[in-house]
Amino acid sequence: MNSAAPYLKLVGRVLLSIMFIQSGVGKIFGYAGAQAMMEQHGVSGALLPLVILTEAGGGLLVLLGLFTPYAAIALAGFCLLAAWLRLNAAPSRGTSWRESVASRSRTSALSRCTASPSRMSR
Repeated sequence: MNSAAPYLKLVGRVLLSIMFIQSGVGKIFGYAGAQAMMEQHGVSGALLPLVILTEAGGGLLVLLGLFTPYAAIALAGFCLLAAWLRLNAAPSRGTSWRESVASRSRTSALSRCTASPSRMSR
């Protein structure tokens, strides 16, 4: 199993990066819908370009192995902030506890895959 660890970390890094990149690019193509969803949850739609930059840009940085610790910290902070906003800013709009836990799980997985870069991920 130890010989497979670097490859598994690389696969995990790629899969997590794709998740963030896909989300960011999806917001670009569905800009009006994403902006409306943000405003529905009490977040200014003017922050959407920053959200897109964080998700797509951070995902690309992690995927390419550039500034990985900083990108991972930014993405983890983004996930925690998004979970907190969805739970606390608009609790009456149907935000479930499971959605928040899924976001935190994504953050935990991201930190595990990028905390100690292996030779395959540099």
